[in-house]
Amino acid sequence: MAIDVNIKKQLTEKHRHFQLNVQFQADSDFLVLFGPSGAGKSLTLQSIAGLITPEQGNIKINNSVLFDSETHVNIPVHCRNIGYLPQNYALFPHLTVADNIGFGLKKLWQWKLSHAEKQRVHNIMSLFEIATLAHSFPRSLSGGQQQRVALARALVCKPSLLLLDEPFAALNPLLRTKMRNELLQIQKLFQVPVVIITHDQADVDAFGETVIVIDDGKAQQICAYKEQLRETPALSVTNLMWANNSALN
Repeated sequence: MAIDVNIKKQLTEKHRHFQLNVQFQADSDFLVLFGPSGAGKSLTLQSIAGLITPEQGNIKINNSVLFDSETHVNIPVHCRNIGYLPQNYALFPHLTVADNIGFGLKKLWQWKLSHAEKQRVHNIMSLFEIATLAHSFPRSLSGGQQQRVALARALVCKPSLLLLDEPFAALNPLLRTKMRNELLQIQKLFQVPVVIITHDQADVDAFGETVIVIDDGKAQQICAYKEQLRETPALSVTNLMWANNSALN
């Protein structure tokens, strides 16, 4: 996946003024956006998904322009073919597991799924080992089960890109490790590029082929992080940033 992001966005909420000004390029199966809470990671992800509109700049995926302020291109959310998993999973509480997963397959004019679409829902539930939960509601699911349902919903439409916003933050440490391993397997199976945002160093170690550090609305790119991690097992994003900045000064 080749992704090229160069965007600016200003937000004012109550007494806080925030300016997002990020620019980065990457070409890898996993791209990690790393940084503290409130740094602008989610805004960046939502801009890629098309949920918010930057004021300036452009977004390209594999040379396809999703947004360009100069040429007034802004591809609608439903036409970007991007799977998006928000931090709270955003499952519909009044829908069953099967209906939550199938929701993304429905067209505006469509009341019910076709037989083929129902089969796709069943197949992906079996793959994620949640077929027995088909008629359950989100309130009865564990955190890990909710995440599987949300991932299945994001992938059932066969997206060309998967965006994950802090996918492991609500899970306990043991479940986080298990779900990280499952995500690696899912990526290989579906062959879908993944952009994941996190503030957890363990996520960076697991997925950080390319790492973009975002802090205070600005981005710093760290390439080939996994290769550097193999050479220096105790490496962290923080000390790598310090080393890079020291080399520039």
